[in-house]
Amino acid sequence: MDVTPPAYTRRPVLHVDGAARPVEVLKGSTATVRIETSYPAIDVTEEGSETVSLAVADHLALRTLALGRSTALRIGADLVLAFDVVPDRAPDVELTLPREDRTVTVRPGPFDVKAAARDDLGLTSLSLLYTLAHGRGEGMTFRSGRVGVEGPPVSGLAAEVSTRLDPASLGLGPGDTLVIWAEATDGNGVDGPSRTASSVRLLRWDEELAKIEMKSSAPNIRPLDGPLSQREILARTVRLLGEGLPRKRLHDRSLELAAEQGKLRDAFGFFLRAEQGDAVELDMETRE
Repeated sequence: MDVTPPAYTRRPVLHVDGAARPVEVLKGSTATVRIETSYPAIDVTEEGSETVSLAVADHLALRTLALGRSTALRIGADLVLAFDVVPDRAPDVELTLPREDRTVTVRPGPFDVKAAARDDLGLTSLSLLYTLAHGRGEGMTFRSGRVGVEGPPVSGLAAEVSTRLDPASLGLGPGDTLVIWAEATDGNGVDGPSRTASSVRLLRWDEELAKIEMKSSAPNIRPLDGPLSQREILARTVRLLGEGLPRKRLHDRSLELAAEQGKLRDAFGFFLRAEQGDAVELDMETRE
């Protein structure tokens, strides 16, 4: 028996001698079964179909199967060939930089954006994309596009892309939110191509927050990049659990979130003491 994978995979023909176990094949493959017998005809039955009588010439009969689903072929009264048809998996893609969402109160400068992708058979594209949300409420508008990256076309089982992105070049202004993510596609020519999107990262320019911080008489206990709010910590935890990261990376990212939780607890405790009037006043001129 010969199993020919789909043309887009560029994989060689698989030769199978006998089939005591189910033969695992990629969806869209074609199996050519060679039946040697001394009978003038042989009955074959594919699972879910009617029996077909094949004519035998020079002790040989051929049966071709287009494998779009798992199936089995009964040959004669006793022989059964089983096929376990597996789909082409969609690519795995991760936005590796920036690592977290960010809220700023002044114009943000350029920053690095990186993404990585893998596929079981081969990638055909890996792109960085964005959506810029401007305004609030019913007057909010959106503009989407692709972030330009340098380098050769994406191919192979793994790829990485990177660029240095200037939010100002995309038109980010006060009150706007920039959403960034990565998308990868494979070469699936049977029922694809398959497209996978990474989790998103948000960059918010919160002008209202800047005004609040300027007017507040309480100590500024919220640095530019943290601590995060409890809601954002929970949101990032849920997103982290859904990313399917390797155990080591999941462990490291979990420790980072735990550290953010500690910052929030400390900041909130200091805020309560400040509101109650018993916090230690900080002298910003001294090193301590």
